[in-house]
Amino acid sequence: MVEFSFKVKGNSAPALAFIAYAKTLNFIEFDTPEKIVQAEPATTEDDEHYDFIMSLSKKTNKKVAARLAKEKNITLPSQKNKI
Repeated sequence: MVEFSFKVKGNSAPALAFIAYAKTLNFIEFDTPEKIVQAEPATTEDDEHYDFIMSLSKKTNKKVAARLAKEKNITLPSQKNKI
């Protein structure tokens, strides 16, 4: 058995005719697609904490980069002004 997946875009007459014809063929099986569930919109709590989380991430990334640069003896662009 060879498995293919097709996606027919739109409800045009040729597309619907093709689907109707394909359903008449005995060697083609159709699976009904699962219903797509829409995700709920993000809450405002996420928006309130976003800036705080991003500032923590930025500080952490800078400290990790500085530590790695020190270990590998690399001068970072942000450190060039301090020399």
